[in-house]
Amino acid sequence: MSQARSSAEPDARERLLAAAMEHVATHGVGDLSLRGLAAALGTSHRMLIYHFGSREGLLVAVIRAVEAQQRAALAGMLLDKPPGETTRRLWRGLADPAMWPHERLFFEVYVQALQGHEHARPLLDGIVDSWVDPLARIAIASGVPEARARAEARLGVAVARGLLLDLLATADRAGVDAAMERWIEVLAPHSDEPAGAEVRVAHTADLDAATLRAARALLEAVFAGEMDDDDWEHALGGVHALVYEDGALVGHGAVVQRRLVHGRRALRAGAVECVGVRADRRGRGHGAAVMAALERVIRRGYDVGALGSTDAALGFYAARGWRAWQGPLRALTPDGVVPTPDEQGAVLVLPVGVPLDLAAELTCDWRDGAVW
Repeated sequence: MSQARSSAEPDARERLLAAAMEHVATHGVGDLSLRGLAAALGTSHRMLIYHFGSREGLLVAVIRAVEAQQRAALAGMLLDKPPGETTRRLWRGLADPAMWPHERLFFEVYVQALQGHEHARPLLDGIVDSWVDPLARIAIASGVPEARARAEARLGVAVARGLLLDLLATADRAGVDAAMERWIEVLAPHSDEPAGAEVRVAHTADLDAATLRAARALLEAVFAGEMDDDDWEHALGGVHALVYEDGALVGHGAVVQRRLVHGRRALRAGAVECVGVRADRRGRGHGAAVMAALERVIRRGYDVGALGSTDAALGFYAARGWRAWQGPLRALTPDGVVPTPDEQGAVLVLPVGVPLDLAAELTCDWRDGAVW
């Protein structure tokens, strides 16, 4: 009997911990007492004391469990991708609004621990090294010397936590995302380039005729005859990102300026056009490298990014922080403003500089061919 009871106790503790994590994610904690927490979790305060020692002990356990899940997510990422892409994916998970209640709790208990509150001090055990170790291992595996890898990992933890605190205080997602992009650039200016590939960024005016012909030929092959003159025209006059592998052009994308009317303001939009990777070179990070180069241009030069996506690519863009426009879409045409309902769900934006109401109207300027 005693053996059965002791083996069941960890299970009971884990069930209570999982319920507490769900409660914090949904409702937060606030000033809820131990008895209040117990009632919310469907148990007694005595059981919480038995398993966690106190209300604060339960909260420290919740924080540790959430951080363990985040580190597990990091370990499960495709670490053969460029380091910059891995950092972005980790940041998007940390900055997800669904995580904000947990992160508020983290900073609340962290401060209490730093102030010497006995109940919170266990949180400090491994609070930095538990992240530095796995992050440093990733950098070391990519060839960074160990001492530098650990220093940069420690700095990365500080940057991420500082930006999370900024995000909770200001709710300025675009601002903190831009700051994280700047950190990625400082840490590894070429971290988005896949191994064995070269990314070239140049304005249309700086590309010779042969390069432009090669880019169009690549896109015509990628889109299997669905690429027309108007589509190619949309990619000209801006900045191109070209990926070369063994001297051959295998990836292309461009960003050009357009005007989008939103909230009675004409936004300077960086419109992404003609993104494609050669079929036999897909799955190697080339598409991510193209987008990283274009997103860098957008974040530094525009109010917002915009693109029209195929159904197959929606997941790729969503993973990079692009968001589907939910409100009515319209186009400013020679005949006036015209609704474009067929584009609903396919128009994505990248918030970078101005607040956006994704449920409001969005109107694009006129051009030949597909208006979005």
